Amino acid sequence: MPQPKLSPRWSLFLLCSFLTLTACRSSDQPKSSTIADTSSPATIQPASAPAKSSSSPPVVKLEAAGIRLPGVFSDNMVLQQGIAVPVWGWGGEGETISVTFRGQKIEARTSAGKWMARLAPLKPGGPDTLTISGRKTIEFTNVLVGEVWVCSGQSNMEWPLSRSYQPDADIASATNALIRLLTVPKLKALTPTNDVNARWQFCLPESARNFSAVAYYFGRELQKARNVPVGLIHTSWGGSPAEVWISREALAASPRFQAEILDAYPEEQRRYEEALQKWEMETAELKKEGKAPARNRPGQGWRPTELYNGMIAPLLPYAIKGAIWYQGESNAGRAEQYRSLF
Repeated sequence: MPQPKLSPRWSLFLLCSFLTLTACRSSDQPKSSTIADTSSPATIQPASAPAKSSSSPPVVKLEAAGIRLPGVFSDNMVLQQGIAVPVWGWGGEGETISVTFRGQKIEARTSAGKWMARLAPLKPGGPDTLTISGRKTIEFTNVLVGEVWVCSGQSNMEWPLSRSYQPDADIASATNALIRLLTVPKLKALTPTNDVNARWQFCLPESARNFSAVAYYFGRELQKARNVPVGLIHTSWGGSPAEVWISREALAASPRFQAEILDAYPEEQRRYEEALQKWEMETAELKKEGKAPARNRPGQGWRPTELYNGMIAPLLPYAIKGAIWYQGESNAGRAEQYRSLF
């Protein structure tokens, strides 16, 4: 199955990476049928928040007779309201996969090991069960429908609630069954990845404590204002420049970014390797003399696209409402370039 085209919501987040793409699938992707959402109007009956011991990620239930879904699908997830919702994964070649949710039943056939189905636009509410059936069945429980937001950037976004100003009262009162949290593990990758080792969690004091403070406060206020479930996907890395969050294709589409970022990186890498080799030789000589290294080991710089590959690509094309972005300091020395990069 070819890489699906992205919604405008993802396009904005990826810093213009995909502004020209639509939410439609390629014509050569596996076909699926879609029926209207027959669920009743929004009635939110969230499951009670689990006991403290249940706040850790649930047991992985992703494989059955070859069927597998990426980690962004799990118990306690939030699906985006009001737009088509892609559900995708892997399975046995030619296997027919059925996706069932609130009276909708969508079928897709596995091609080249991959399959995708799209649920028709959903109304806010829940909890419900998402069922994926092939030769065997997988069920995801406590699924809500509301707004899904991606929260990304550098240390400003990464800063945890526990280290914000006077956080104790906010942490203690964080329990909210209508807010769900997912944190993407840090991963640098040379090429785009297609899965993420993460699971959705209830918003509880123990799960909110180390979650992004900016993302938590945003989600808390959004949930109050909109009165719908809110899912927050936190994916950030302190010190990261903007270009590491952008796809290679998007950077290459700009002659300027091709020259200033992509073409410039090999020379930066060469200088790093030379500095590292020199440091290793110096350190070896000092060690022979019983001396400690005279300076720290050289640090490797950021590689363009590496966080897009490891921390954004595996989320695509999960349906979202939008994104919040808190980053810029690492590009301050190239402020004029950042005007276009952003």
